[in-house]
This record gives sequence, structure tokens and C-alpha cells, in this order.
Amino acid sequence: MRRWSSLGVVEVYGIIEGVYFKHVDGGIFYAKGVIHPPGGVIGFPKYIPSPRGSRVAPSGISYVKIEELRSQLRILKERYPSYLREDKCLGCLVPVVPTSDIDEIYDPVVVVNEMKSRARRTVERVAVELVSLLAEHIGWDKVGLSGSLLLGLYTPRSDIDVVVYGGHYKAYEVLKEARDKRILTGYSGDKLALLYRARSKETPIDPIAFKLHQQRKLLEGLISGFEYFIRLIDPSSEPPYCTFKTRKHGTVKVRGEVVDDSRSMMTPCVYEVFIDEVIIGPKEAYEVSKLYSLRGRFCELVQADEKFEARGSLEKVEYHDGSCEYRIYLGYEGDYLISLDLLKRR
Repeated sequence: MRRWSSLGVVEVYGIIEGVYFKHVDGGIFYAKGVIHPPGGVIGFPKYIPSPRGSRVAPSGISYVKIEELRSQLRILKERYPSYLREDKCLGCLVPVVPTSDIDEIYDPVVVVNEMKSRARRTVERVAVELVSLLAEHIGWDKVGLSGSLLLGLYTPRSDIDVVVYGGHYKAYEVLKEARDKRILTGYSGDKLALLYRARSKETPIDPIAFKLHQQRKLLEGLISGFEYFIRLIDPSSEPPYCTFKTRKHGTVKVRGEVVDDSRSMMTPCVYEVFIDEVIIGPKEAYEVSKLYSLRGRFCELVQADEKFEARGSLEKVEYHDGSCEYRIYLGYEGDYLISLDLLKRR
């Protein structure tokens, strides 16, 4: 297994959210989540080598980008069926790539240091500007670039994917100030319409509701005309792998109130809630205390003291000390979360 550098996020936390890696067959995967089973990494294929691919790596190899989760799962079933396994600890089917099948690791923090010294193209310069905006307040060792910029597979109009591994609340304050100063702007017009078309394929929400929720998000928007997406990743937020067991109890649809939104901007994203009404699902859904997601689209959607409606998977998490909790996982196709109070104000 080859790494770009001995320094960076991988050296501190291992292969976690934001990190990409190359499979021995040349395919490029992204790591999902902040905990992984021993000897493997939970990962999904994002770029597949193909002579018909429109993305060309610095090595000259052409790749096809796999956009949607359903397409990534299809490729896993077709090409890597042995990686898919029912994980008793996580309570679902997950793709686990053996570390022995990983050829190269791409570190988000390391690539920033390399890009600062070259940054010849416009998208590179703007990406470094956005990273600098955060790093100057929380440290260069805590901010990196993910996605196509990390891999050298970007186009002149690629999105800028930023990952932050510490100093999260300070970083969020910096984003608020940058939005107030119009350094960063929210989605609008054609770009908002394109984003809605992409998101609504998996997450059902009407366009007006989508616009209202999107307008108050700070973690995604535009900088100098380029789209950006920021993940505030909290590696310490999860208990060690398999110190708990997760049991699925089907799909539920609920309404309730947000008690605490202080981790709603994080990855993993958590809302502490109280359930008022179970529209679909078993009575155990009334015991739910958290909404939980590993997907950035579910960040910043509802705020403390707001009423909400959500559709997701009911999970019972049992810990080794004998305690347990119910939560709703948001992330599968058809899942959604909306603020009922925000919609009333439209």
C-alpha cells in the first residue's frame, strides 16, 4: 500500500471520510464514515478506468465518474460482490474493501500543501483561497481537499470539496462571517435548479421547500463562481468499531421537535429530537432521541426548537455496557428531513 506522504490526516486518523484510495485494479474509491472494521475500509467506487472516460488523471489514465449511490452499489455488486457483507455491528449491508487490495491512498491535507505551491489553474487557486480562509483560523493541518481536486481528476468547472478535521465550531463561525461579507454566497438561479435536479433523484422534496432549506446552509454554496461543499468531520464522535450493535427496525416517518442542533453541521450529522407523532412505523419510534446521517445533504436542515418531519430507517443501538438508544438513520433513497416551521414561514 502506497501513501502520498507520511504526513496528513491518514497518519493521524487512518483512512476515514474525505480520504480516497486506489484499488489494485485501478478503480478509485472514497472512504465512508469515521469507523471501519479491522483489516478493511468501508468504501464506494467513484471513478472507474475506462477508455471512454472524460476524466483524465495526471498519469494519463481515463476514468468514468460514478455519480449516484445506486450506480456505485450496482458496480459493487457486479465487480466486487465479495466486499458486500451484512455487518452485525452497523446493522446493514456495507462494502468493506480489504486493506490488502488498496494500492494507493490520497490524503486531503497533503494535497493542499502540494497545490499551494503550484495552483496554476483558476479552480486550484480558488480552492486554495477557500482552504486558506479556514486554515488561517484553525490550522493548516486540519483542512484538506477531497473529491476530484484531491485526485487530479477535476475539470475547469469542478466543485470544490473541502474537509475539516478539527476546530469545527470556529470553522463554522468563519463561514458565517464569510457569508455576511459575501465572500461566500448561497445557491440561486440555474445552479440551484441543477442542484435540486441532482438531489431530488434520491431525496424527495418539492422545489420550494428545497430552496428554503438550501438558502440557510453555510456548508455549501458558491465562491468566485465555483460551487463548494464543506464537511466538518468529527473522527471522535463515534464509539470504537463493534463496541455496539445496530439493529434495523424498518422504515419510519415521524414528526417531532429538535432539542439540540449543535452537531447538525458535523459529519456524522446528529440532531437530538423529541418525537411527537409516528406517521408510519412501529411504536418504538416514539423512543427515538436522535436523527443521524453520514451524508452531507442532511446537514443544517432543521434548527433547535423547530418542528420537523423525517423519513428514514429506525435503528436500535445496543452498547456493550448494556445501554441502548433508538435513532433514525437518514441516507437511503427516499429519506428526507424538512423543517415544518420553515415551510410555514414561506
